[in-house]
Amino acid sequence: MISKFKEFINSLLIINPKKNIVWDLLYAQVSILVFLILSSIILPYVPLNGKGISAFGVNINTIIPYSVGYILYAYFIARSVKFIIIKDNISKVIYYSFNTISILFIALIFTPYSIDTSFDWIHTTVSTSLFLIELALSIYLIYYDKFNFSNIVLLFSQIIGGLISMFSLSNNGGLHLLFEGEIIFQVFFIIIMFKIIPKFRISYK
Repeated sequence: MISKFKEFINSLLIINPKKNIVWDLLYAQVSILVFLILSSIILPYVPLNGKGISAFGVNINTIIPYSVGYILYAYFIARSVKFIIIKDNISKVIYYSFNTISILFIALIFTPYSIDTSFDWIHTTVSTSLFLIELALSIYLIYYDKFNFSNIVLLFSQIIGGLISMFSLSNNGGLHLLFEGEIIFQVFFIIIMFKIIPKFRISYK
């Protein structure tokens, strides 16, 4: 039992070129959700008062779990494509998109919006870029898979999450569901990746 547990821990910490990409996607999603739940327990007013996930990154009580969650997410996303063989446009798009997403998640940690207006602008730009890249990647992969009912529902759900976030940021939007919108968007992005990417038979070095 102990040896099995050690093998599992090693699989998390050591890059394994033969591991299926979807497992790292699962690790990424679980890690960020765990630390966001922890942050929400510490500061429940963030989701309850219509603030976004980034509010955890500007509070001394939650900056550590927020940062750890984002770093783990970025790590697993980058690790998932570390040894991909770029043999066609799909593998190329997945490789560069995932690495860009990983960098943007780290950038969010180091651009706390509360410092001044410049940091706020940079943080907003990074967040917007992240949303657009993830949405574009979802659309791209669904296009090359198929626009069937399940894929359309998943994509529509991701877009709904993005719209909720967008209108919650707007002064005239009337919504105060930024946290919920961001979570919905991110969860359905990972579900789309988890569902579609294995169909393309990604090869590893």
